[in-house]
Amino acid sequence: MIADPNRHPFWDNTRLVLIVLVVFGHLASMLEDQHPFLAPLNAALTVWRMPLMAFVAGTFARAQRSTGWQERLVVQLLLPYVILQALFGWYYVEAIQAEGRVRALTPLYTLWFLLALFWWHLCLPWVLRLRHPLWLALVVALLAGCFDGFGERLSASRAMVFFPLFLLGHLLARGDRSPPVRLRHAVALGMLVPGLLTLTLWGDDALLIQLARGSSSYGEMGFDSLLVGAAARLLVLLAAVWFGAALLSLVPLRRHRWTALGERTLYIYLLHGVTLRTLEYLGVFRDASLPWALTLLLLLPPLLAGLLASEPVMKATRWAIEGRVWWAAKAWRQRRRTSA
Repeated sequence: MIADPNRHPFWDNTRLVLIVLVVFGHLASMLEDQHPFLAPLNAALTVWRMPLMAFVAGTFARAQRSTGWQERLVVQLLLPYVILQALFGWYYVEAIQAEGRVRALTPLYTLWFLLALFWWHLCLPWVLRLRHPLWLALVVALLAGCFDGFGERLSASRAMVFFPLFLLGHLLARGDRSPPVRLRHAVALGMLVPGLLTLTLWGDDALLIQLARGSSSYGEMGFDSLLVGAAARLLVLLAAVWFGAALLSLVPLRRHRWTALGERTLYIYLLHGVTLRTLEYLGVFRDASLPWALTLLLLLPPLLAGLLASEPVMKATRWAIEGRVWWAAKAWRQRRRTSA
């Protein structure tokens, strides 16, 4: 993967910070049965981790339709989804005896983000033609919770709920990929710390996670009124923007030794789930006492990020994650036609 020379290192730093927090959250969810204090912390982080990742993805999204753009979307996003869904599905069921059925249209673990990215990039050129696209996207995000049965299928609900953040990132960038307006560190901490404490003390961690994940309808979450459910989801989206602005203001601007890992976060994101599930199956997290659990939470996420973004892992998996198998097959077919 070749780094974009026009990309500010700030964005790679941001991606790495976010992916480490994502790994931290998924690890915390595996340990919260033993340490209940992790549940509200993970719920608080869930409010803004993936919305901020959608925002960053939107910052780099291009609305111009060029020759072959639909094929590139399919190869870069849908093909990796199909390959990894099949591989991970086989691995979870046959190798580590995970419970539950694998369905082709229901993404496993982190793979929902590939489908969401596909929908976002596909819709972006058309949505930008409309008047007030951000307000329209927000209305659609709130309406997504009014209908039962969406669930995780094709990531439709989550794609709609997070699309306003993706669109906001694109609209704020407008081709300029420099960092957004930054708050002073004291102001950012004043926004982040009290807000996280408030979410941590919310009291209903499961409801907060459901609202933040965006895959459940208001009825499935137990809201008696669609209006109340929509208001709750709107507050969660506004909280994601609030915390996102604070975190972006705290991310370092300069390039560091670890910045290069931020260019490879897709590998970390797609592969960390199966890695954590394997460690869980092997019993690494079983009977994790408090000191051992805290050590895992602090050290394993950055170490896992470094491992999964390493050159050997990339070389072994890029055929699937970057869709290179398609381009190789296409080049082979062209050579056969030429030689025929």
